Parts: sequence; structure tokens; C-alpha cells
Amino acid sequence: MASTSKKYNCKTKPRKEPQSLNSSSCHVKHEEIEEDESNDRYADSKFYYSRNVNRLTEEEKENVLNLASIQPENPAFVAALQKSHRQRQNNFLVVPSRFAADHLQGRTQEIILCRSSRNDKWRVRYYYMSYTRGFQNLQFFRFVHDNKLREGDICVFELMKGAKRVTMTVHVTRKVGDRFVLLG
Repeated sequence: MASTSKKYNCKTKPRKEPQSLNSSSCHVKHEEIEEDESNDRYADSKFYYSRNVNRLTEEEKENVLNLASIQPENPAFVAALQKSHRQRQNNFLVVPSRFAADHLQGRTQEIILCRSSRNDKWRVRYYYMSYTRGFQNLQFFRFVHDNKLREGDICVFELMKGAKRVTMTVHVTRKVGDRFVLLG
């Protein structure tokens, strides 16, 4: 079934989004914006993990990353989707603070999300604030909706080095039975 929501290609100008969550009508739950330094255990890795991924075993984390087939030169962060990420409003997905500090500019900006199995692109707003960093806007909701993502899906956000604009390829895995499978 074809999706009816509007997707942007690189030639379409996105709507203007608020520059700050404080200036918009968005309210973010306190527990979602707290991003402990859960990356400490992975300091020697090129992968960064959101706190909500720590419930996975080391074997499951390795399985997810192997399925994603990340290019060796590209850094990536891993996040587990929560129920709130599937909502039209208050859908803030935290980007691990170390990933943001190491690989993203210290400002609010547009980031292009794409899937390797699709030609579609979604222009999402990346918010950079003193207390947190992450994605939130209608286009992030559309990305989740268009890709039929569910609570518990594990997303690997691969930052594409060398792209003209900040672009991330998102690899999605879902637990089916006792193992993870890569979603197309």
C-alpha cells in the first residue's frame, strides 16, 4: 500500500520549524531528555548507544550491528524506539550526547534521514540544547509512520561521511521470536 504522507526530496524546501523546543508548544517528558553517559562502557567503540538500548545483551547488540552493515568509516548510534516516539507530538528521540559532541555541529539544524532500502528522504529537525540533543518534529513522526516502526524496534543511525548535507541512513531491526531481523 502506498503511503499518502508527503515526503521531501532534496529539491523541496521544508517547512520552517521552531528553532528551540522552549519556543514551541512542545513538552518533553523529563525521563526522555535525561541521557546518562551510558556511552562510558563503549568509549573504545565507533558506536554510541542510547540509554534505552542498555537492556540488550552484548550478543544482541553485536547481532543488531552485524545486520545493519555499517560502513567502517561511518560513526553510528543505536536507539530503541519507545511508545512516545510514535506520537505526532512529544516524540523526542534523544541522540547520545557523546555522538552529538563527536560528530554533529553544536547547533539546531536539519538532518536528512533515509533508508537504504527506499529512495525516500525525510528532513527532520535536530535540536541542540544545553541539556539534551535529539530529533523532534512532524517529519520525524512521518519517518516513523512511513516506515511502520514499532515500539521496541532498534534503529541504527549511520552518519554518512562525505555527504553534502548532514545525512543519516537508518537501519531498523526488529526482534522476531528470539532473534533480530533487518527490516527492508
